[in-house]
Amino acid sequence: MTHSEEFESTIRLTQFTLLISGIKLYRKKWNFLIDILVQKFLFYLNMITLYPVLIAEIYLLIEALQKGGSFVEHSLMTPCITVSILGTVKVCFLYKNSDILLEIIDKLSEIHPKFNNDVEIANEDRETTNEEKVTKDSMRLLNLNMLVLIGSGVCVVTMFCLMPFILMMIGYYQDGVLKIQYPYLVKYFFDAYSIRLWYLEYIHQVYATGIVFANVVGTDTLLLAFCTFIEMHFKLLSFRIENLRAMSSEETKRNFVTSVIRHQELIQLVSKIEMVYTKSMLFNIVTSSLLICLSGFNMTVTEGFNTRFTYFTFLMMCLSQIFLICYFADNLMQASTQVSEAIYKCKWYEIDESVKKGVVLILLRSQNPCKLTAANFADLNLNAFTTILSRSWSLFALLKTVYN
Repeated sequence: MTHSEEFESTIRLTQFTLLISGIKLYRKKWNFLIDILVQKFLFYLNMITLYPVLIAEIYLLIEALQKGGSFVEHSLMTPCITVSILGTVKVCFLYKNSDILLEIIDKLSEIHPKFNNDVEIANEDRETTNEEKVTKDSMRLLNLNMLVLIGSGVCVVTMFCLMPFILMMIGYYQDGVLKIQYPYLVKYFFDAYSIRLWYLEYIHQVYATGIVFANVVGTDTLLLAFCTFIEMHFKLLSFRIENLRAMSSEETKRNFVTSVIRHQELIQLVSKIEMVYTKSMLFNIVTSSLLICLSGFNMTVTEGFNTRFTYFTFLMMCLSQIFLICYFADNLMQASTQVSEAIYKCKWYEIDESVKKGVVLILLRSQNPCKLTAANFADLNLNAFTTILSRSWSLFALLKTVYN
């Protein structure tokens, strides 16, 4: 497997998920009609499919507010509306900047570490190099956390879509009456709870749920992959700088120029990721506190194991989603500052005078961390995650006080 194939295999699941959302992150050309369908129509078709359900749910929420329904009923509808809008916001910025995303993927594929893993080595006790270890550890961590994020999303989608159908069957078996239920609480201009239409609308809502899942999980796993790869390259760069001095001054100078170019490339990649994600991350941070708060509230005040378990899985998905984003962004920021530490550790005092000036410049630049922000209002790191938890707890305590 070549280095580019190894890179592509890591993000293949993310590319497929975003393809469901209507975003093609492949350079290769497919059938002409398929390319036109995916690039021009699928994204808008998904929006047309999703938003009738979302509008119907908002309409029911407005009607319930006007009639003075219970607070718990209102809180049950709000998380679904919020996460649907969140997924739309996130995927819209990716669709708008798909060319930039392809540039990032192409660059990361180009600079992905090349190791000769296909050659059979007789000595089984050969020590793994530091660069190989950094690369393997990074890929292992990325794959594990992507599975956590996707797995939690699959659990939520499965519970959300199957539970109403299971409750319908249980109720029909016990009482002999088929009471129509849907994943979304909706109200249309027609009678959606007619037995003649329920299966069509049920399939429609399941498909809409799949769109929301693809929008949220696809954008988040792509961000995790970008952060992991760039963090890995910062660590590899730090290792190379520590071992900068070579046998000849010309070779040392050549290695240093290569390191400077790689450092600039990584900074540019972080800037492009910031350009694509910064505004959607602001909306993500604002809504995360609301989603975590309402999920915990619904889990504690509603009756019935099915509803509590559904919102428990929803709460776990919300927590894992925002935690992984903040965690990987924090790792990226920390890795970018390790370059300055590597310069201190290298034998800079033995380097040629013409190279020392460049060492000072890269030292000054690396002390300013590369970071992702939420529209410059907040940095994405573990401090941001603790702030979100703190706000969620405050809102949860307030809701419990009002409800009691």
